[in-house]
Amino acid sequence: EEQINYLSQRDIVTGLYNRKYFMEVLDTAINRATQGEQNSALIQIDIANISEIKEVVGVAATDLVIVDIAKILDSSKRENELLARFGEESFTLLTEQSNTENLKDHLQRLVSVVNKHVCDVEGKAVSPRACIGASQIDENAPDANELLLRIEKCINEVKSDNSLEFQIYVPAEGEMTQKQQDSFWTLKLQNALRNDHFKLLFQPIVSLHGDPGERYELYVKLLDENGEEIAASDFMASAERTGMASALDRWAIAKAFSKLAEVRHSGHDTSFFIKLTEGSLLDPHLLPWISERLRESRLPPANLIFEIKEDLIVTHLKQAKSLVKGLKALHCKFAIDDFGTGLNPFQLLKALDADYLKIDKSLMEDISENRENQDAIRTITDTAHASNKVTIAKFVEDATALSVLWGMGVNYIQGNFLQEASETMEYDFSAIG
Repeated sequence: EEQINYLSQRDIVTGLYNRKYFMEVLDTAINRATQGEQNSALIQIDIANISEIKEVVGVAATDLVIVDIAKILDSSKRENELLARFGEESFTLLTEQSNTENLKDHLQRLVSVVNKHVCDVEGKAVSPRACIGASQIDENAPDANELLLRIEKCINEVKSDNSLEFQIYVPAEGEMTQKQQDSFWTLKLQNALRNDHFKLLFQPIVSLHGDPGERYELYVKLLDENGEEIAASDFMASAERTGMASALDRWAIAKAFSKLAEVRHSGHDTSFFIKLTEGSLLDPHLLPWISERLRESRLPPANLIFEIKEDLIVTHLKQAKSLVKGLKALHCKFAIDDFGTGLNPFQLLKALDADYLKIDKSLMEDISENRENQDAIRTITDTAHASNKVTIAKFVEDATALSVLWGMGVNYIQGNFLQEASETMEYDFSAIG
């Protein structure tokens, strides 16, 4: 049992702690800081030139470089610091060095350790280049997701400015604390729910191989007092923290059921893909509520596909397994969104009975020319088909990408090249296939 527990916390490539375990420890550190017990800091180290390294040593041998970097970071970390492999080319470090000057010195040392190292892989020498972002964790610290978003902003600044090696997040003047943000958005969202200040948008999901039926992805948009859309990135973090996200999901599901009944009554064989947030994933009352809505609407359950992001599933695997099992008992279908970027995404299919795999946006970047992304999508598609799963490529922006995806056997596509999300469902599904 001890060995199983140990392995469940570790990254299989580097032996460092994995993302799931790190997030658990990070949540604890944030709680301690917000209660005034112990301040700390979160550091993320990205290998900015990982694409160049792959071109030199190959995709498979890149793991050897990652292992090498993991070793030097592990030997360089200080006592009581927690180091983890957080993504394919990123590492995270939780440190008690919360004083600004001490933190700067620490970041400079980490940059130096990585940038001075030369990795020798099968006779080929490559030099990794570190790109580091950090954020202090104190009594005003946000939740883990918001903290990571802050660090992502810092890293993007470093990547866009060659004169920078690291960046520490500094709150903007007048920036609200997390508690103030949560209070503000809770009141705004409650008011929007009371006054129906939301709207549903629909984007077609189109078969590349002539499958019958009409499929749409649903998006929920919050409107301000003047009817203008408010970006989801402005309020979703607060909605998740305060429990409002699950209320928004229920609004969307109820509206979706009503709309689907309407379009099917008019003779259309339509299916809806409905996103579920973390709040719904953790809501034990969601399944009974969906079951009741199905009985009331008398909709065919197979035409309702609920989707959850891959990283949420990994973080809450036990709850995800329970929810998917319940949805399948209701004869609804299930999709894993943002699929394919985890360290071993197909392991999820052993635990979850997914019907659809929606390929992550990052794998669609420059898909017409990027051989590495093409190989990744081809592997996902071939493995999915062998397991009787259906693949969907999102963010298709041109005809060339469509042609490439068709050649790789991808089942469905979605993106603005076909049609932007709109309030109407008027796409001609006979145009392709």
